[in-house]
Amino acid sequence: MRIASTCKVAVYYLSRQGHAIHACGLLGLLLLMMADVPNNLLDAALVFNAHGPASGLRNFRQVYDLLGGEIWWVFREDRAKLCERCCFPPKVLGYLDSLPLSFDWQAERAKIDAFGAVFIPYGSAEYPPSFAAIENGPVGVYATGKIPAEREAVAIVGSRKCTFYGEKLANEFAHGLASNGYTIVSGLAVGIDMAAHAGAIRAGGETVAVLPGGLDFVYPPKNRALYDEIRRTGVLMTECCFGNEVDRSSFSIRNRLITALASATIVIETAPSGGSMISARYAIQQGKKLMAVPGPVGCGMSDGCHLLIRGGATLVTCVEEILEVLRGEKSQQGELELQPKDDVSAPDQLGVEESAIWQVLQQRGGQSIDAIAGLANLEPFACAQTVQMMIIRGILQKNTAGEVSLRR
Repeated sequence: MRIASTCKVAVYYLSRQGHAIHACGLLGLLLLMMADVPNNLLDAALVFNAHGPASGLRNFRQVYDLLGGEIWWVFREDRAKLCERCCFPPKVLGYLDSLPLSFDWQAERAKIDAFGAVFIPYGSAEYPPSFAAIENGPVGVYATGKIPAEREAVAIVGSRKCTFYGEKLANEFAHGLASNGYTIVSGLAVGIDMAAHAGAIRAGGETVAVLPGGLDFVYPPKNRALYDEIRRTGVLMTECCFGNEVDRSSFSIRNRLITALASATIVIETAPSGGSMISARYAIQQGKKLMAVPGPVGCGMSDGCHLLIRGGATLVTCVEEILEVLRGEKSQQGELELQPKDDVSAPDQLGVEESAIWQVLQQRGGQSIDAIAGLANLEPFACAQTVQMMIIRGILQKNTAGEVSLRR
């Protein structure tokens, strides 16, 4: 509902009918209408967030900046005047027109309070800086408990169909890291996720479960006991509204938040096409440290980890090695290799963007993804995706400092 435009309609209608408009009556009408629309950052962000996960922090941030943080004016001022005053770009106008204005933010606030949770919108002091740093971050997040600082958290991810070996390592790694003061972040799925959460709890440490649905939706249902324990001692977090169930796309969208919350991601058992490969790609795009655990040759659940290691992920086999990486004491695989030679020719069958990236690294040596994008004149997100595919194909490698270089 937009107050100014609605009042104009009311005034016009009453004047056409020959009715006198009493100032007090109109003021009362205004107050009544204003009570039904958001009047602060939190309530307005709930409506924006209800658009859906990954619906566009970029667009929301533009609206936020153009309105000086007072985003509730989107619901309180005539749209034409607002657009004229703020000079909204066409894409932002389309974004505003798609907002779910029927969303009951007051009922959502009541659910948040009853659950003992909070909603943290972009623009608030509690909003994680690591979320603001990613282009497709959330408009806001629901959480129980305090979200840890990025430097204090490690993500552990892997296959739902893990082996006993993988499950044991996930539990031991999480226990060891939690015992050293790190918060363990994962997705509450069966398999590696469940073992990682359990290991942190066993150590008396804290764990964060990033959910693919609403806070009140336990998925999978068999993890109810673990969900309840994390709610009691750790943090449940999601960007989804209460009552939101999950679909196939929910998991890959959720994964970007798991890696963003942590300073490093450890992959334990995944197929080359598994969801944890998506998490690994997000970690690379976000400039986070990436580690992978090797497994038996020919085991389908280890093939993805072997691909990641070939692509530059640090090989780790125990908690001590992980701590070395986190503390910057362990060199990344490939860092000690000889410098690239000037006469090395480009691999065959490179695409246009791949060729541009290869030429930059051939001429300049190791570079960050942002630097590569600028030097190759590529859009950063597209550049990051292309670099990731070149790493997986064994053309490039990435070290713990986030620099990408040619693999020799």
